[in-house]
Amino acid sequence: MRKIIYFFIISLFFIGCGDKEENIYDSVNDSDNTTDSSETEDEGGCGPGKDQSEVSDQSEVSDQSELSDDSELSDQSEVSDQSEMSDQSEMSDQSEVSDQSEVSDQSEVSDDSETFDDPEVDDSDVPCPPDMVESGEICIDRYEASRSDASETEQGEKTDKAYSKKGVLPWMVNPMNDTHLAEFKAACEAVGKRLCLDDEWVTSCKGPDETKYSWGGSWDREICNNVDTFCDDYCADNSIPSEECSTSANCGYTYSCYTEVPTGSFENCMNSAGAYDINGNVWEITDTGSGYMTRGGAFNCAGAVDRLACTFNAGWTALFAGFRCCKDKN
Repeated sequence: MRKIIYFFIISLFFIGCGDKEENIYDSVNDSDNTTDSSETEDEGGCGPGKDQSEVSDQSEVSDQSELSDDSELSDQSEVSDQSEMSDQSEMSDQSEVSDQSEVSDQSEVSDDSETFDDPEVDDSDVPCPPDMVESGEICIDRYEASRSDASETEQGEKTDKAYSKKGVLPWMVNPMNDTHLAEFKAACEAVGKRLCLDDEWVTSCKGPDETKYSWGGSWDREICNNVDTFCDDYCADNSIPSEECSTSANCGYTYSCYTEVPTGSFENCMNSAGAYDINGNVWEITDTGSGYMTRGGAFNCAGAVDRLACTFNAGWTALFAGFRCCKDKN
C-alpha cells in the first residue's frame, strides 16, 4: 500500500501543464527534427520543449528506491497489481463497444469535414474554394497546411498534397531548408494552388487596415498560440496563486507549458479575411521567387510580441516551419 501511495504522490509531482494541451513537442513526426539544445541562445530564442525523458528517468530512480524500502511488501504488491490489471481488463472489454460507437460518430463528422476541405471539389462558380478565404485579389488557405494523413495528435507522414483542414496538427519541419521549400511548393501545386508569395502573405496578415498583427494592432498573448499563451492556465492547474503567477514575456519557458495545437484551435486567431493561425502555432514559409521568408511566429519562440508581427522574418533555420497555399480568384 505504501508503494501505491508513494507512486501516486510522485505522479502528481510530475504533472505538466494541466488539462489544456498535452505538450507533444518532442513527438513531432518528422525525420529532420534535429533542433540543437543551444537553440535558445544561438538560433533566435525558439527553445526546445520539455524533455520527457528526464521525468521518466527520475521516476525510475524513485520507483527503485521505493522497491528497496518496501521489499517486504513485494508479494502483496504483486497480488494487488494483478488484481488491478484484472479490473482494468474487464473495464477495457466493457468499453470496447462504447469506443467503437464513438469512432463511428467521429467518422461521420470526419467525412463531412473531408467534403468541405477537399481541394478537388468543383469551385468554378465561387471566387474561392471552401477550404480557402477571399483576401484581396487572391484566395488564401483558411488553415495552416496539413498532410492528408494528419490527425489531432499526429501530423502524419505523407507529403504529396497540402490540405487546409481544421482540427489536425499542421505540417511542420525542423530545420527548414531548400528541400522542404520544394516539397511545400509541390504539395500546393498538387491541389491546384501555389505556395503563398511573400507579399501576398504579408498583405493578408495585415489586412486592409494594415495592422501589426492579423487580429489588430494591440498585443494579446492569448489570441494566438505562442510561448506565453498557457502560463495562467498552468498556474491555475498547479495551484499557483494568481499574484505569484508570471504572465510576463517568456513565462512559458519558466513553466515549460507551450506546445503546437491543432489547426483552428484559437477561434479569435483570425485575420480580417477569416484565415486562422496566420500568426503563431508554426512559422509559415512564403515564396520570394528566389528563395523564401519565414513569417508569423511560432508556439515556442521568445519575444512573441515582436515575432508574431506580420512583417517579422526569422533569419534562422532551426525552427518549426509550416506553410499555407494561395491561388488567384476564379
